[in-house]
Amino acid sequence: MSNLAIATLGRRFDSRCRVLDGPSGIVSYRHSSLLSVMAGSETKRWVWTKVFGESGQSKFAHIVLVGDADPRFTGAYLEPSSPYVCFSISWDDLVNTFGPVRPGRLGRIELTTNPRSVRGARARYQFSRRQVPMSHAKE
Repeated sequence: MSNLAIATLGRRFDSRCRVLDGPSGIVSYRHSSLLSVMAGSETKRWVWTKVFGESGQSKFAHIVLVGDADPRFTGAYLEPSSPYVCFSISWDDLVNTFGPVRPGRLGRIELTTNPRSVRGARARYQFSRRQVPMSHAKE
């Protein structure tokens, strides 16, 4: 992976998206800050929009979804001391898990920041099978 990716992941992940050539093909990186589900709610989530690109034409081998860690649940994350929570999903897995390719904001992934409260099978799958350490995202 390029030094750009390592530098970007090593400090504040300030870009919404980076697309880089990795050893196994193109890797797309997406970032989400902590977002409130609704005004006044304590529940937070991550939302990664346009995962398939504005026109739905983006193609990549893997997508790495990075979310700011919710300090209330750091003990439940794979890397409790990391400021980020990271998920790595292959293209095939993304399409099979989240449905058909959709353009723009229709192609989005929403995930609660509390791994103990996930209800849906897709969310459980993300935390149990697709959460990876940040060091994995840098490789």
